[in-house]
Amino acid sequence: MPKQPTVPDRPPLQFYASVLDIAALPAAQAAVTSALSDPVPAAILLGFTSEDPIIIGDMVTALQPPIQAAETACILLGDPALAVALGCDGAHLEFTDMPVKQARAALGDDHILGIGCNYSRHDAMIAAEHGADYVAFGPYTAISGAEDLSVLKWWQEMMETPCVAITDDAGLSQSLYDAGADFVLVHKTA
Repeated sequence: MPKQPTVPDRPPLQFYASVLDIAALPAAQAAVTSALSDPVPAAILLGFTSEDPIIIGDMVTALQPPIQAAETACILLGDPALAVALGCDGAHLEFTDMPVKQARAALGDDHILGIGCNYSRHDAMIAAEHGADYVAFGPYTAISGAEDLSVLKWWQEMMETPCVAITDDAGLSQSLYDAGADFVLVHKTA
């Protein structure tokens, strides 16, 4: 009987938290503190209701120290140039926000670039090819179908770039990991 190929062990499930819709600092600080609780996430995505770079800068300046002290990456939702200027570890964009090559150029090679791709394999392949450090699929819910989940398995089998599954339901984390996600991003609002 021929020997079956073995698949290398995958790293354990890693969490990627988000604190979105940040409008006020006290609520955001509480949400970041909560997000940094057990298990400590590999990264925290910060998203703001304001588009004013001064307001965002003031809030990032207050939120970033505890995130980075926990050895957690601080990722800004949106403008990659602003992420660099504020000392964030990277930026997360949706595939349609700007060309991936342009985002990579703005961030340079020393910062993390994440690209949200909904459930599109095509967009994810382009994002990875053009310099994304990870691609994100979702959002996943308790009623997500097998077709939506199949993109995670396919990505894990075919690609090397890590993938993130996005959900609002932390209870889905293990099943999303089992389906193929390297990281699970659980959304929280401030």
